[in-house]
Amino acid sequence: MADKMDDSDAFEKMLVLGLGLLAASVARKAASAVWTASTGRTPPSVEDDRGTATVVLLWGAAVGAAVGAARLIAQRQARSIARKRRG
Repeated sequence: MADKMDDSDAFEKMLVLGLGLLAASVARKAASAVWTASTGRTPPSVEDDRGTATVVLLWGAAVGAAVGAARLIAQRQARSIARKRRG
Protein backbone atom coordinates (compact mmCIF):
# COMPACT_ATOMS: atom_id res chain seq x y z
CA MET A 1 0.00 0.00 0.00
CA ALA A 2 2.83 2.40 0.84
CA ASP A 3 4.38 1.82 -2.59
CA LYS A 4 1.11 2.75 -4.28
CA MET A 5 0.94 6.01 -2.34
CA ASP A 6 4.55 6.78 -3.22
CA ASP A 7 3.85 6.20 -6.93
CA SER A 8 0.74 8.33 -6.70
CA ASP A 9 2.63 11.14 -4.96
CA ALA A 10 5.41 10.97 -7.55
CA PHE A 11 2.84 11.12 -10.36
CA GLU A 12 1.20 14.16 -8.79
CA LYS A 13 4.52 15.97 -8.33
CA MET A 14 5.59 15.25 -11.91
CA LEU A 15 2.21 16.35 -13.27
CA VAL A 16 2.24 19.56 -11.22
CA LEU A 17 5.79 20.36 -12.32
CA GLY A 18 5.19 19.54 -15.99
CA LEU A 19 1.92 21.40 -16.35
CA GLY A 20 3.30 24.36 -14.38
CA LEU A 21 6.30 24.66 -16.70
CA LEU A 22 4.17 24.27 -19.80
CA ALA A 23 1.69 26.88 -18.61
CA ALA A 24 4.49 29.33 -17.77
CA SER A 25 6.01 28.92 -21.22
CA VAL A 26 2.68 29.39 -22.99
CA ALA A 27 1.81 32.41 -20.84
CA ARG A 28 5.14 34.08 -21.58
CA LYS A 29 4.69 33.56 -25.33
CA ALA A 30 1.12 34.84 -25.13
CA ALA A 31 2.18 37.91 -23.13
CA SER A 32 4.90 38.59 -25.69
CA ALA A 33 2.41 38.33 -28.56
CA VAL A 34 -0.07 40.65 -26.82
CA TRP A 35 2.71 43.15 -26.05
CA THR A 36 3.90 43.14 -29.65
CA ALA A 37 0.36 43.48 -31.02
CA SER A 38 -0.54 46.34 -28.68
CA THR A 39 2.71 48.33 -28.84
CA GLY A 40 4.07 47.40 -32.25
CA ARG A 41 7.43 46.56 -30.62
CA THR A 42 9.00 43.44 -29.21
CA PRO A 43 9.05 43.20 -25.42
CA PRO A 44 12.10 44.66 -23.67
CA SER A 45 14.91 42.27 -22.78
CA VAL A 46 18.01 42.35 -20.60
CA GLU A 47 20.31 42.77 -23.62
CA ASP A 48 18.24 45.68 -24.93
CA ASP A 49 18.74 49.29 -23.73
CA ARG A 50 15.97 50.89 -25.78
CA GLY A 51 13.20 50.68 -23.17
CA THR A 52 12.69 53.21 -20.41
CA ALA A 53 12.50 52.02 -16.82
CA THR A 54 8.72 52.43 -16.93
CA VAL A 55 8.38 50.23 -20.01
CA VAL A 56 10.65 47.58 -18.54
CA LEU A 57 8.71 47.59 -15.25
CA LEU A 58 5.39 47.37 -17.08
CA TRP A 59 6.64 44.41 -19.10
CA GLY A 60 7.96 42.71 -15.97
CA ALA A 61 4.66 43.19 -14.16
CA ALA A 62 2.60 42.01 -17.13
CA VAL A 63 4.63 38.89 -17.82
CA GLY A 64 4.98 38.10 -14.12
CA ALA A 65 1.23 38.30 -13.56
CA ALA A 66 0.48 36.22 -16.67
CA VAL A 67 3.00 33.51 -15.79
CA GLY A 68 1.98 33.43 -12.13
CA ALA A 69 -1.72 33.10 -12.92
CA ALA A 70 -1.13 30.45 -15.58
CA ARG A 71 1.07 28.37 -13.26
CA LEU A 72 -1.44 28.62 -10.42
CA ILE A 73 -4.32 27.46 -12.61
CA ALA A 74 -2.29 24.65 -14.21
CA GLN A 75 -0.97 23.38 -10.89
CA ARG A 76 -4.43 23.35 -9.34
CA GLN A 77 -5.74 21.41 -12.33
CA ALA A 78 -2.83 18.97 -12.12
CA ARG A 79 -3.57 18.28 -8.46
CA SER A 80 -7.24 17.78 -9.28
CA ILE A 81 -6.36 15.31 -12.06
CA ALA A 82 -3.99 13.41 -9.77
CA ARG A 83 -6.60 13.16 -7.01
CA LYS A 84 -9.24 11.88 -9.43
CA ARG A 85 -6.77 9.32 -10.74
CA ARG A 86 -6.11 8.18 -7.19
CA GLY A 87 -9.80 7.55 -6.69
